[in-house]
Amino acid sequence: FREALRIRILGLGEEHPLVVRLLNNIGCALFEMDDLEESKGIFDEALRLQRLLMREQNGEVKGGRSSSGNGGNSASGVDDEDGANIVSIDPKDAHSMLLSIALTLCNLGSIHLRWGKYDESSVYYEEALLIQESVLGEDH
Repeated sequence: FREALRIRILGLGEEHPLVVRLLNNIGCALFEMDDLEESKGIFDEALRLQRLLMREQNGEVKGGRSSSGNGGNSASGVDDEDGANIVSIDPKDAHSMLLSIALTLCNLGSIHLRWGKYDESSVYYEEALLIQESVLGEDH
């Protein structure tokens, strides 16, 4: 696992959706092997990166300045009047990222459920449900 992660980070950089996907896969494998502490750490890192990527997709301007428009990692780049490159995001990419965040939250909820921490588990599950409903609708 670790070598695959190292290679992917070398090729793509840490803040890439495919790195997050691999982190989630590693977290699931560790969960199945009953290594819950390590699994939680991996899922926490995946969630941190997912939220960072989501912020970048929702209005960040490359170079650290915030924009009032949409921003992100895909679609076409446009320069604003200050010359900052604003990258517009496809809404499908944002929905995919949100659903990925919800999945990670469910994984963290499962760890807390296995530990018998029901209140903490329900917080993760409730946040995941809210995200899923916001993307898919309440009747999905």
